[in-house]
Amino acid sequence: MKKIKLQFGKGISKKWISSFLSNLLGVIVGIALTFGISYLIQRHNEKKDTKELMTLIKKELNQNKQWLKERRQDYADDINAYRNILSAKNLRNIPADSLIKWINQTGTQPGSFNSTNAWDILKGTETIAKFHNKDLIMQLAECYYAINIAHEVMAMYHKEKENTCIKFAITNMALLDDFKIFPYDYIDALLKNKEIETFFTGTVKLNYYGIEKNFTLFEAIIDYTLYLIEKDENADKDVLDYNSFMKQKDNEAVKN
Repeated sequence: MKKIKLQFGKGISKKWISSFLSNLLGVIVGIALTFGISYLIQRHNEKKDTKELMTLIKKELNQNKQWLKERRQDYADDINAYRNILSAKNLRNIPADSLIKWINQTGTQPGSFNSTNAWDILKGTETIAKFHNKDLIMQLAECYYAINIAHEVMAMYHKEKENTCIKFAITNMALLDDFKIFPYDYIDALLKNKEIETFFTGTVKLNYYGIEKNFTLFEAIIDYTLYLIEKDENADKDVLDYNSFMKQKDNEAVKN
């Protein structure tokens, strides 16, 4: 086999070759730098987007936690009103102000809000696939699952309340108009309605919805998720598991 021997024309000097190779090297380095800088900019933008989304998620989780507390209190107030109405032996012996307060409570329907916007945005972006902390993503998914359950349970309860107490109020407008003057008549008629009595009894005695216990648990899940986000933002590897975290919180509550 013949050896191939490269030959250069007489006009090509070593100086030219050296200059050519230097220029070629400069081009290669320039391309590498361009791609490298583009990659760094992309990474910077991804981190910025992630940080902004996490800020929104923290705000949203705190809003959900506040919503859970408020609905838990509303439910406790409802239970108290239902229990008092069911246990009232002689309505005439009960102060009218108390009766009016219970009647008002049977007609309350708090508003709701869209609780998952930030999480929905994060799920719909490429950021979630590239997120460095997969455990945190799993915890966020579990946390928002609990939040969705809470909203579904509360919606079921409010629907049942609407179909009983509020329906009764709408169909008995004459009693409703005068309930502050004759609260005894309103509650007397209320207790004669079997659907309402069943609803009161099921909510008070059978604890159909378990809102007090479950919502307290959901609040704890949010607290733990916020704790993990804070640890991730601070690059703190010393992270407690859920049970240890809750035990620590209980100990702090006892001290305070």
